[in-house]
Amino acid sequence: MNYQDYPITIALIAANVIFSLIGFSNAALVDKTIMWPYRVARENQYIRFITSGFLHGDYMHLIFNMFTLFFLAATWNCISVITDWAAISPTWHFIF
Repeated sequence: MNYQDYPITIALIAANVIFSLIGFSNAALVDKTIMWPYRVARENQYIRFITSGFLHGDYMHLIFNMFTLFFLAATWNCISVITDWAAISPTWHFIF
């Protein structure tokens, strides 16, 4: 498996790991970025929809999710090549 075939996936994994590792030791960052529906609704903090996806509860959660993301993206790429899914959904093919 050539990691250079999945640059966006590797970048997403790196961003998740860095953001989560910083969040593990920085409660203020977690408070500003965690999904909190009250703040989304009342204070229009819609960025929380994105930033909360980069936070993980602990190391095991982070490792499992990144492992799954990597192999899901690799599998999706293989399926899209075989079935020519890229013609139907170019956005998903580009992301993974």
